[in-house]
Amino acid sequence: MTSLDIRSSSCSLGSLLPDIDLNETLAKVKISGICLDSRLVGPGDLFFAVPGFSKDGRDYILSSLQSGAEVVLCHSDNYYSLENKKVVPITNLNKKISEISGRFYSNPSRKMSLTGITGTNGKTTCTQLLAEIFSAIDGSAGIIGTLGYGRITAKNRVLKDKGMTTPDPVTIQAVLASFVDSNIDRVVMEVSSHSISQSRVKSLLFDTAIFTNLSHDHLDYHGGLASYSIIKKELFFMPGLKNAVVNEDDPVGLEIAKELPLSVNKISFSLVNPKATIYADRIDLSISGITARVKTPWGRSQLKSKLIGKFNLLNLLAVIGAACSQGLDFLKVIKLLSLLESIPGRMEIIPNLIDKGYEKYSDPKVIVDFAHTPDALENVLETLRGYCSGKLWCVFGCGGERDKEKRPKMGKIANQLADNIIITNDNPREENPEIIAKEIFSGIAFTESTGASVAKIIFDRREAINFAIKSAGQGDIVLIAGKGHESYQFIGSQKLSFSDKTESRMALKNREMQT
Repeated sequence: MTSLDIRSSSCSLGSLLPDIDLNETLAKVKISGICLDSRLVGPGDLFFAVPGFSKDGRDYILSSLQSGAEVVLCHSDNYYSLENKKVVPITNLNKKISEISGRFYSNPSRKMSLTGITGTNGKTTCTQLLAEIFSAIDGSAGIIGTLGYGRITAKNRVLKDKGMTTPDPVTIQAVLASFVDSNIDRVVMEVSSHSISQSRVKSLLFDTAIFTNLSHDHLDYHGGLASYSIIKKELFFMPGLKNAVVNEDDPVGLEIAKELPLSVNKISFSLVNPKATIYADRIDLSISGITARVKTPWGRSQLKSKLIGKFNLLNLLAVIGAACSQGLDFLKVIKLLSLLESIPGRMEIIPNLIDKGYEKYSDPKVIVDFAHTPDALENVLETLRGYCSGKLWCVFGCGGERDKEKRPKMGKIANQLADNIIITNDNPREENPEIIAKEIFSGIAFTESTGASVAKIIFDRREAINFAIKSAGQGDIVLIAGKGHESYQFIGSQKLSFSDKTESRMALKNREMQT
């Protein structure tokens, strides 16, 4: 079973493995649950024993059998074998888990309209907005992504956190099956590059796919931008895809649009090309939100949104394309977008709570954003630069044991666009925070005499946030970047409670009490 404790009716091993030559006795074995985590194995379960990023599931075959596993499917290679009648070796098993799990849960993605959203930045915003539109029109919608998974309705938006953008293939199928059981017809999910390359979404049937953009991220995993873009493109060539909503202002998006199969309905969106399927002009961007004229095959209208920044306008166009290509009324979608609030931890202005039920936005303004890539940090800082009458502060760091190439790039971007920079911890994990900070700092041209940015290193993130907010003046904007919605910090081997939003509110209160 999964940690969701969602079980299908028991089925035979033979029905799960129709392409594997099993003996008659083994083929008739009944399976009542499937599991990737040996700690969750119970009697009657099937356990997938595959090598992982940090641990090898094959090391837990015996313990899973002791816990009652009926059968173990073992990733087979030339270096690993185990003689046991309950252990079935399968070549490239890691690439087949999605398909096997889909069979166990009766292929739930075929019983719904599933939208997949991929790209370096914007996945979470597009996913949340589109799911909220679907729920407003249909009564409910399913969502899987960075903020968690669950059913969204007008009264309930509580999501369960799985700790990753796109869950493992067993969990994905189990969650989709739970949506089918809840009579949810539309589901929106973030599709990370890791999930594509690791075959987590391989057997899903997507109705619609969205491409937001591609920039520097996860290159430690993918090896380079070229291979990273190839992985992202795979979503748009999956069997059964009906609609592709593509950002043609991005070079990789333009490539996808040109390479799409004729069987796929292409919807391009752009702020540059008037010939795109969806085009926006007469654009007005402010700290209060976005207004623009939008031209589409479904009609023209003025779009208003509470979201901030040009990059969010592109996200809104993507959402319009995905919603309308699936049959939703254009004018109704435009109206709903005007009502939706900003996404947690995405260009979120932090209010200074004075009294219960009353909010006041501070001066200086404090923005919390998830920006943790060079492109995202540049977009956010450029946007805030245009709204800042005073100095622009940037508090950020880079994750430990992750892509090191982006660290000096992000330092350089901060130096070019911010007036005051505070380098701090952002999930350093087991890596030395001093090394991370030094690599970020290497991208900062620190020349105080020429009026360049003033940079400071404060490893304690709470102290860094407090210092920036306390030091900022009237008309200043303080950006707290990198963690957004996250409510934790990975420091060493510990996962500690920590929220940029909570810490910012406390720092604003402290500032007000001292003035």
